Amino acid sequence: MTRNSSGHAPARQGMDFRVCLSSIGRFHFFSLAVELARVGVLEKIYTGYPSILARRAGIPAHCICSFPWLVAPAMAAPGWVWPTDGVMDAYHNLSHDLHDRWVASKLSECEIFHGLSRYNLRAGIQAKKLGAIYICEVGSSHIQEQIEIGEREHARFGLRGRGFHPRGVERELKEYETADRIIVLSNFALNSFIKRGVPRSKLSVLPPGVNLLRFQSRQFAPKGVFRVLFVGQVTIRKGVHVLAEAFKKANLDKSELIVAGGISPGVKAIIDSFGLENVRFLGPVPNSKLPELYQSASVFVLPSFEDGFGMVALEAMASGCPVIVSSNAGAADMVSEGVNGFVFPSGDVEALTDCIQRLYRDPSLAEKMGIEAAEQARRANTWEQYGDRMATIYRSFLDVRGNPG
Repeated sequence: MTRNSSGHAPARQGMDFRVCLSSIGRFHFFSLAVELARVGVLEKIYTGYPSILARRAGIPAHCICSFPWLVAPAMAAPGWVWPTDGVMDAYHNLSHDLHDRWVASKLSECEIFHGLSRYNLRAGIQAKKLGAIYICEVGSSHIQEQIEIGEREHARFGLRGRGFHPRGVERELKEYETADRIIVLSNFALNSFIKRGVPRSKLSVLPPGVNLLRFQSRQFAPKGVFRVLFVGQVTIRKGVHVLAEAFKKANLDKSELIVAGGISPGVKAIIDSFGLENVRFLGPVPNSKLPELYQSASVFVLPSFEDGFGMVALEAMASGCPVIVSSNAGAADMVSEGVNGFVFPSGDVEALTDCIQRLYRDPSLAEKMGIEAAEQARRANTWEQYGDRMATIYRSFLDVRGNPG
């Protein structure tokens, strides 16, 4: 992309503004950066990833600012075990605080500053001083909702949940207050903010996209073994123990439960207590292996107690896999009940069991749902569509500022 005499990428016609993004990790912000560069409004992305990985994602080199000194060591040693949860929380809080300070010191002039929550408070304040609109994006529900649900569900099993560093919680709450706008990924997340008094007028909802080149719809539904798949961190929050209990109750011949993702010892013990013989724990699965895994599944289940969205569900849908998601997973917004999947009340083992059994007993329904799931992803959730919608949201924020009456 050529740049004008000021060094900025030329804005697309009608897009007369510049955007700075801040995300310590990749998340969906790398995909957003690529799309904002496509429409000509990306000024900078501030990331904790090494710049070479941002370039490989397709982000123009001149738009990348990298501060990898805290994230890179963890990436280089993914199997490292933290001595205690407290040490891990303290390290994350330190890295978040340093990232925030670094972005605030390096921030370019822009009209929109868009950062993920918990590590962009100082940067957001600096952006406002420079005259920009500060947008805080929250990938999960309201932080107090996360804490409340986590404490409740861990207490049911006598477990101590991994909490949040108190300074991180304080910083995130101040971000909500300071930001001009808050973007969330789903209606579940939206309602958690409204519940806690955040004005609806300050909130916008925009679900993420999916890479349809990587996650392509399968041509034929899997035959033989009925595979129930979960992908993600195997924690109490994700509700995998609910899935394991439902799978046990379903009592399906020629079936298996596939669990892909790092697992906490406490949850592993709960799942083991069900005595399942047909369950496979794959551990963390490389991203490159996920398309094949989704295509091999008969149904994908996201049983979360709290999930701002759950991009894995959308990836499974794009792969032609019917989905079952809990009512507390934001991906429920993508599910047309009985058409491309099912939504069950969070934590309801009997309801989840029934959903699994219905797909097991009616392969033709499962196949039709998989086709509809892929169509939903293709029709409404490409990254290009996501980028265009985000640019439109930015424009609307600027128009409101320019016309307050």
